[in-house]
Amino acid sequence: MTTISDIRSSTPIRFSSERKQTETKELPVSTVSLSDTSEVLTKAEEYTKRVPDVDEAKVAEIKTAIANGDFKLNHDRLAQKMLDFELTLFD
Repeated sequence: MTTISDIRSSTPIRFSSERKQTETKELPVSTVSLSDTSEVLTKAEEYTKRVPDVDEAKVAEIKTAIANGDFKLNHDRLAQKMLDFELTLFD
C-alpha cells in the first residue's frame, strides 16, 4: 500500500510547462526573391496610383472644340473602333 509519505519522497511531478526542452532544432532559412516581371509590375502599379484616371486637359480641349463647333468626328473610324472593341469581348 502507498502512503502519503511515500508519495512525498518520490520524484516531483513536472507539468508540461515546467519541462525542459531537450533540443532546439534550427529551421532552415527561407528566402523570397521577386522576378524582374513582378518588380516591373509593382513599379507600374505605383505609377498608375500617381497618375489621374482622366486627362483633364484633353477633356477640356474636346469640350471647347464641341462648344465652338470645331470638333471633327470620323464616323467610319469610330464605327470600326466600336466593332473592334466588341470583337475583343467575344474572343
